[in-house]
Amino acid sequence: MIKSSNHNQLFFLLVVSGVLTLLSLSSIKPTSAPTQSEKFTLENGLQVALLQQNHLPLIHLVLGFNVGSKNETRETSGLTHLLEHYLLFRNPHRLNGKNLSLAIREKGGYYNAHTGRDLMLIEITLPAGNYLFALKCLKALAFELTFDPASLEKEKQVILEEISFIQDDPLRYGTSLTFQHLFPSHPYSQPIYGTPESLAQITVEKITAFYQRFFCPQNAALAVVGPIDLNWSQEKITQIFSSLSNAHFSPPSLAPA
Repeated sequence: MIKSSNHNQLFFLLVVSGVLTLLSLSSIKPTSAPTQSEKFTLENGLQVALLQQNHLPLIHLVLGFNVGSKNETRETSGLTHLLEHYLLFRNPHRLNGKNLSLAIREKGGYYNAHTGRDLMLIEITLPAGNYLFALKCLKALAFELTFDPASLEKEKQVILEEISFIQDDPLRYGTSLTFQHLFPSHPYSQPIYGTPESLAQITVEKITAFYQRFFCPQNAALAVVGPIDLNWSQEKITQIFSSLSNAHFSPPSLAPA
């Protein structure tokens, strides 16, 4: 086990609280079975929280990265969100000969990702019998990404359309303007989705360098909830994720907002 800084602990708690919030929205009442939990940290810095919940035959995994628009500049605005889109829709990785999206859906699963100013989250929900498969998918989605210039340009076009929709949405557009005025000299002022000008400047080289820097175990936390065996979970998570490296990680120094 390794110790974590207060900043990393706060990030870890944010990821775990997000998972618990999702569970609290369930309309199915839990059984009276006792709830067990475990928290540990791999040698490479990946923080892990396990929560045994037996009232649903589903496994829910959330992998959070301590990265968001706070880590961007005016020139790279929208980079994290573009990376999220690429991860979900252009990921070239294949599992058992199938692309990840198809492989997950064939097993009755759901997956998504979310980008904010402080965090990026990747989530997978599958029937509990596919727990090991879910862990392998999550590793492939998050840590085994490569970028292709043509695919990157296609995803940029998708986001440009998304930006135009946001400008027609009073709530989302108003929220963006509010952050611009509240934090004029801080990265929080940058729009999460970027701008047409900033997206045009993002190359394969830039997004690869950003990905290698921030998408590493020392900058991540994993939370798992479901009818799981805690000892088995710790063993398998260690086997699957412990080989990941932090070779390119360098924590940013951010001024307070």
